[in-house]
Amino acid sequence: PTRADPDLWIKLDESRGKYEYIGTYVDDLIMVTNNAEQYLKAIKGKHPIRNVSYNPEYYLGNNIERKQNKTIKYQIYIIILNI
Repeated sequence: PTRADPDLWIKLDESRGKYEYIGTYVDDLIMVTNNAEQYLKAIKGKHPIRNVSYNPEYYLGNNIERKQNKTIKYQIYIIILNI
């Protein structure tokens, strides 16, 4: 885990010179990596996993969009209710 957030894991993939990310929230997780199968195999050995999506469009109430330039747009919606 990172020092700033115990729910965010960052690892340098030295063969590619790029970082891989795993974020967790309660019983959900999201990965940004080229080695998803490797990590899923390790996690499945200890925890049950279901509903795997390799290109999620929605996570924790937010839209995720992959751009052609290999960036990710994570759009958060905030609704303010007058009560």
